[in-house]
Amino acid sequence: LFSILTTVSNVYTKYITNLVIISISLLLINNLVNYFVFKYYDDNDILLETKRSKLLRLDSLNKSPDYIFIGSSRTQNHIDTHLLSNSGINSYNLGLPGMAWRDHDILIQKATQYANKAIVISVPAKALFMNIGCPLFPLIERVFMDTYKECNVFSAVTPNIRNLFESTNKVNSESLDAQKKTILEHYDVELDYLGNKINYIRGSKDRYVVFYHNGDSVVFSNRALNDPDKKAHVYNYLGKKFNDDAIKYMQYIEDKIIKSGKKVIFVIEPSSYKYTYLVDVSLLNKYIKSYTIDNTGILQDYRYWSDRGHLNYLGRREYTLLIRDQLLNNSK
Repeated sequence: LFSILTTVSNVYTKYITNLVIISISLLLINNLVNYFVFKYYDDNDILLETKRSKLLRLDSLNKSPDYIFIGSSRTQNHIDTHLLSNSGINSYNLGLPGMAWRDHDILIQKATQYANKAIVISVPAKALFMNIGCPLFPLIERVFMDTYKECNVFSAVTPNIRNLFESTNKVNSESLDAQKKTILEHYDVELDYLGNKINYIRGSKDRYVVFYHNGDSVVFSNRALNDPDKKAHVYNYLGKKFNDDAIKYMQYIEDKIIKSGKKVIFVIEPSSYKYTYLVDVSLLNKYIKSYTIDNTGILQDYRYWSDRGHLNYLGRREYTLLIRDQLLNNSK
């Protein structure tokens, strides 16, 4: 019996040891990849649009922006800062793919150091009625955040496998030209008219994302056009109480930005052709002192959308022009 227990113990110990070695190896690989991926790149190189890279690029701007936009991939794809600059609005798009608004804390800490006038924060309408939850940023950032000290940080130490894939996503000029040609033929649009110099293109089949050197991007897709169900699913939040934690988080964000000496503007994001959220945004004025923009009921025609979450290049232009007017009206 003792021999059997010893054998089992040795096997178990070996298994645990191998598991630890594999885990440490993955973490080291991830850190090495991060080291190379998140360094600065000039205009001659292809800059990956990862979370840290866009934060780092704030340090390399020649001129501090008046406005910094914070949000998810919707912000990154819906705001054309090149078009805003044509109207005299100097801005930087800090919209990040996969970014939940509960993760905005670390972005705000960075943005308040650079924005001359205001931080513009996009908030999904449904988020006003949901618990905030824990942020998803890596452990080192989460430890030094001012909020969510009570959150379980175990998941933060797991390797970010997505970055491993993104690190291999650089495309050479021939591949880029081929993808440009595919999009041009499919959408009959000249990409150079849509913004600054193209950085790289990522995608496959019927969906491409074009990234620009100024940090913006735009989705090209025929998914919305091919969706047989054009009828929107309506979520009626009229008369429903805002989530207490959501309101407290908005107040926390507002207070933090105001204390930095900057203004904060909240933008409640537009519903898509697929999902319509009925929300009385004016009720936020009871809790929020800052300028709050209600964009939930605009651009609901499916022809403005690439998919159920992102505007296409047509919707992007219309939305940017609307944001331009809203910012100019607020500055008067």
